[in-house]
Amino acid sequence: MLRAAARHVKEIFLSQVLLLLPDSEGHLTERAAESVTYLFDTREQAVAQWVFDHGRPAGKTTDTLPAAKGLYLPLHTSRGLVGVLGVHPTDLQLLAAPDRMHLLEAFANQIALAVE
Repeated sequence: MLRAAARHVKEIFLSQVLLLLPDSEGHLTERAAESVTYLFDTREQAVAQWVFDHGRPAGKTTDTLPAAKGLYLPLHTSRGLVGVLGVHPTDLQLLAAPDRMHLLEAFANQIALAVE
């Protein structure tokens, strides 16, 4: 299911996609990836972990940690955070329009429900 979700996000947003879920200690681990060629290094991991710890988006196109290579969105459910969606678009303009960001957020919400 997670791979299918990552694939759909990749196709619609022409992006590289990571789905990260916490382990038993709350550290994020990669659970699904689509076309990830950028380096998900310790800096990117720190951004994703910040998103998980604070429950707010960070990275590209945001005011929080904008130097990151990817955009990271929290996966919220009624029981709390269940993970992080990482997106690295080939063209940032694909996320510039508010309706595109709303669509990406809707995908994040659906993925969160599936994880829950």
